[in-house]
Amino acid sequence: MASSVQATPLKLTVVGKSSFPHIAERACLTIVIADTGTDRAAVSSVVLETAANVDSLLEPLRQAPPESASGSGPSLAPISYSRKASLTTSWQDPYQADMDGPTPAREYSSRMEYDIRFRTFTAATLGKFTTALSTFPHAKLERIDWRLTPSTEKAHCSLLRREAAADAMLKARDYCSALGSGVNLRAVQVDDVESSNAPSWGVRGGGGRSYQTARMATPRNAGGEVGPEMEYQPKLIVMEMEVTIVFHADTAPLPELAAVPPTLSEERALHDDM
Repeated sequence: MASSVQATPLKLTVVGKSSFPHIAERACLTIVIADTGTDRAAVSSVVLETAANVDSLLEPLRQAPPESASGSGPSLAPISYSRKASLTTSWQDPYQADMDGPTPAREYSSRMEYDIRFRTFTAATLGKFTTALSTFPHAKLERIDWRLTPSTEKAHCSLLRREAAADAMLKARDYCSALGSGVNLRAVQVDDVESSNAPSWGVRGGGGRSYQTARMATPRNAGGEVGPEMEYQPKLIVMEMEVTIVFHADTAPLPELAAVPPTLSEERALHDDM
């Protein structure tokens, strides 16, 4: 009697990818105030005085501007978050080449760091602040990181996952079509390990996969006066996600096996039984 052979399912392991561009919503500034000298009290005093000047620049930026007459909605403060780390002081004894000579004075270093996040990047807010900051000799804008808000990231994660899964399905269908086999395509495994497939954000415009950084410039003219406010353009952040999915697809069933004619001995045995 003829019988059919169940074909082994076709296994496809594909990587689905998705991306979504979004303009940066926050400019995250890292500001460092530091001084070094042989007088510990003087060094710490310089850092604290500079920090007080920075605080005076930040205070009006923490306040929401007056509402406009157009009634477009409540205004928000230019700064969404700011944090000032505690003052830290370290010291080291300089190397003394001549052991018989006078002992070099101990050197002290004091440091304070700010984490400031701007939600508006206009010349009147971020530009004015960084321009004024450049006049403080012991303060430095270490870098600017362009980021999205957590709510934006969360809102787009679901979309990225769905698009990555759809991309994987499309690839699997393409392979089945090219191979001329494969029906009833179905996913049997999804690899979404946080450590390897968590969403990653990259910055377009020279930043590659890392956050775009900017060094502090000193906009002064020949007379030593502060020049026009700096202008910043928010970077384009590309959110990306990858997911690995294993699919199974039923291949076309193999043709039925033809019946094998009985041998002469089998025919004789059949007649003897009758």
